Amino acid sequence: MYIGSHHGPEKELCRRYGVDFVSIATGKLRRYLSLENIVDPFRVVKGCVDAWRILRKFRADVVMSKGGFVSFPVVLAAWTLKIPIVLHEADVEPGLANRMCARFAKVICVSWVETMKYFSRRDAAKKLLWTGMPVRREVVRGVRAKGLSFLHFDDLKPILLVMGGSSGAKSINTLVWKNVDTLIGMYNVVHLTGRGVDESFIKNLMRRKSGYRSFPYLHDELFDVYAASDIVVSRAGAGAIAELCVLAKPCVLIPLGTEQSRGDQIVNAGILGEAGAVEALREPVSDKKFISLMTDLAKHEKQRDGLSDRLKPFGVRFKRAAGQIAELIMSMG
Repeated sequence: MYIGSHHGPEKELCRRYGVDFVSIATGKLRRYLSLENIVDPFRVVKGCVDAWRILRKFRADVVMSKGGFVSFPVVLAAWTLKIPIVLHEADVEPGLANRMCARFAKVICVSWVETMKYFSRRDAAKKLLWTGMPVRREVVRGVRAKGLSFLHFDDLKPILLVMGGSSGAKSINTLVWKNVDTLIGMYNVVHLTGRGVDESFIKNLMRRKSGYRSFPYLHDELFDVYAASDIVVSRAGAGAIAELCVLAKPCVLIPLGTEQSRGDQIVNAGILGEAGAVEALREPVSDKKFISLMTDLAKHEKQRDGLSDRLKPFGVRFKRAAGQIAELIMSMG
């Protein structure tokens, strides 16, 4: 059973994968001033009551929490019911919810060894387990030939995949559109824009630019497109990074800034950047800097290969993560 919020996207995803879904009242845990802070504590209390009833009726043996503001009421309810709790922290720097939930957890799984320093010494000694970030098994099953057939480009230039993510795509979209002529001179460009983009603008752009393909998002086709891509431009969310590491794709990361997030993506990108495994750009990204980097990567295959080679060790850990966490959970049931 998956417990989520009333208005989140999880319900549709659970239906797609055949997982039971229930929702609870939620209140966001903020570290800044907001009028919502007056109301949200009552929502959290209501969420705890909701979660307690759901877990008791479901007779849960284990609770697995990935963090986020939905998780705290569920973890607290599970603790009162003496249900073992497994936390997983995806980002390098833990979010507020997981920091608060840590004291109630039996095991805290982390994606990055660097994350351990953010938890207390007591947690580090007794609870922390470096597992890596779980990655969908379909990611490594993409077929390059199918991806090329799906995209149907006219020439053999390197393929550049640009992903802005579900949020924060606007600035990356604008960066691509402003420089599309230069980019398609070097690459065949596949651009995942997210929802809410003017369809007539996109259709007109694809009609005029044979080296440009655009989609709001891709489902199963994404895995074949991954396989066909030579370079990826992406945000630095934990899920996207893990998939790129497993695939060892040369990539340029443009993390969300602190105006749009708590800065977790900047820290994520920094870990890989310091290892020389990715090229990382901080927003706002100038056209000149972006095009200069993309030109270098297009011209120098050895530079791309070097990025790929330095990503592979990270990918080894992420490939094993789902199985390791599943075994841990089964051992507690």
